[in-house]
Amino acid sequence: MLALGLFLSVAPWGFFAALAVLLLFGRPRTAREWLWIGAALVWTVSLWLQSGGTLLYYAVNAWGALLAGVFAIVALGRPRGSTPPSWIATAVAGIVFVLLLHAFGFDLGAVEFDATRMLTLAQGDMRAIALQLFGSAPASDPGAPAAVAALTPALFSILGALGLDLAWRWYHRIAAAPLGAPPRPFAEFRFSDHLVWILVAAFATVLAQSSGFLAASVGPANVLLVMSLLYAARGLAVMWPALRKLPGLTRTALVVMAVVLLVFVVAGLFGIGLADTWVDFRRRKAAAQGG
Repeated sequence: MLALGLFLSVAPWGFFAALAVLLLFGRPRTAREWLWIGAALVWTVSLWLQSGGTLLYYAVNAWGALLAGVFAIVALGRPRGSTPPSWIATAVAGIVFVLLLHAFGFDLGAVEFDATRMLTLAQGDMRAIALQLFGSAPASDPGAPAAVAALTPALFSILGALGLDLAWRWYHRIAAAPLGAPPRPFAEFRFSDHLVWILVAAFATVLAQSSGFLAASVGPANVLLVMSLLYAARGLAVMWPALRKLPGLTRTALVVMAVVLLVFVVAGLFGIGLADTWVDFRRRKAAAQGG
């Protein structure tokens, strides 16, 4: 419930449409399922009506709807595999989304420009609030909104995949006879080891761009961010069984420390997740316990 509440406060579009489509495709049989379908559809439509008429909002709504449809096909019709269906659906939907943008005469650059404009306005509003409350505010960085907006595709992908994963877990809680393979526990989270080559290629391309050997482009940086967080999540999954055994007070203290030292914590988890590609910590632990 806590994970769902935190996610819905950030990206509700990544959850409700997927949950409604999953329940509808799963042939609802009970009043509880129809109640959840109705609530999810009402919430989804209300989010669409609050779009504000900007390209970014339209892109967010279209992305959520596309994710929901692709994920239903992938998750309900695919047997359990090593790579989570949420990430497979996000990759497929991303390719389709870019093709649809070009078909309608847009590209990711136009979405990025609109995101920069909105972030610049939000930065000004936050500065004005800080001035009213505290009488002073830190100097605003004019380049910060553009830098964040350049990573919009990666942020959309990450939030979309998280929303799909949550929707899949809640679908199996709500549905009377859920279809598809049940979601794996987070401690078993992993993906194909061959994806490490995407990480290597993205890192090499970003390094070549920063050195001036290749023309600047935001695509490799977005891929690098997604892959880095994917490996950090794998590292957290490796540590998850040990973390769950800790007392509640200790876990709370660790969460607070992780928020304060977020960059270092993510870097450490990334290292563990990357090493798991070759070491496979969980298999070694299981073998040691079996012995």
